[in-house]
Amino acid sequence: MRKILITVISVFSLLVSVKGQDAYFTQFYANPLELNPALTGAVEGTYRVSISYRDQWSGLVDNPYKTFGLYGDMRFDVGKNGNDFVGGGITFLSDKVGTFDFNTLGIKLSSAFHKSLDKQTKQYLSGGLYFGITQKNVNVEQLFFDDQFNGLNGYNFPTGEVFPENNFGFMDLGMGLNYAISPTDATQFTIGGSVAHLHEPSASFGSRTGEVDVPDIKLYRKWTGYFSASFDVGETVKILPRFSMLSQGPYLLMNLGTNVRLQINDHNTNAVQFGLGLRMAKDIEKLTASAMYLTAGIELGGFIIGLSYDFNLDDLTNERLGQGVMELSFTYVGEYDNSSTFCPTF
Repeated sequence: MRKILITVISVFSLLVSVKGQDAYFTQFYANPLELNPALTGAVEGTYRVSISYRDQWSGLVDNPYKTFGLYGDMRFDVGKNGNDFVGGGITFLSDKVGTFDFNTLGIKLSSAFHKSLDKQTKQYLSGGLYFGITQKNVNVEQLFFDDQFNGLNGYNFPTGEVFPENNFGFMDLGMGLNYAISPTDATQFTIGGSVAHLHEPSASFGSRTGEVDVPDIKLYRKWTGYFSASFDVGETVKILPRFSMLSQGPYLLMNLGTNVRLQINDHNTNAVQFGLGLRMAKDIEKLTASAMYLTAGIELGGFIIGLSYDFNLDDLTNERLGQGVMELSFTYVGEYDNSSTFCPTF
């Protein structure tokens, strides 16, 4: 029975997301520091604060799987002309599987340097690093075993199982690059990539039991690539295509979508957005279309509110219809600057 317990906890070490090991946000563009540390400080203002909340399986279990993200970053101009700048930021990320009270909490510090490649500040090359600490824990009081069964209607007897360590932490490192260009006032392009978990730390409860036959579970190195663009269509409409790809061990996740931005005032400070996207996921076997998602948002000066909903495509053909994913994000940009000067944002 102890080996069964170790196996269960080891499996939960992998269940940080449906198709991989790490937490994931549909609105990845609303969580730039989690996407790439090179985007730290890439903000049309002086500072930025954002909160994201993701709720999964709410119609399937009593305590749904919840992901919560909070980050803040600032930019500081440097250099003789003030065209270059550096960024510093901090990220908090929390995952919780309520049914078994399995929790993952991560804290990261990130920094980036943004180098202007021309005098008109139409091109930027950015590099960034992050250092983090992740903690995992599980509440063993939520686990029940055969020797606790009272023979009638419950598991209220004490157990004789010896539990492994249920709380541990590990260090995490990552880095990334980002390139942004605005060839005209009506077009912008951003492309970048990052690598997380450089040293592939151990993420297994089971490996800390001292059992020689319990395999260690590594947190696979994660590679992220993305591309975004902005095209003006008339005076008040923008088309915003976005693509991202994440590869982690045997898992692969790709997103392809487009948002439409409609300006609703003369100063381009207020706008609404809506969009549609498709997610492709590969586990150990094959790459398949796993979900479609709808997005909507509103911009009010420095405030940005985003909402998205994922429709699992498998749910459309079985009895689990409606088990989608809801996600909400709030972003505030301090000292918001809506001038024509180009800044690498995503």
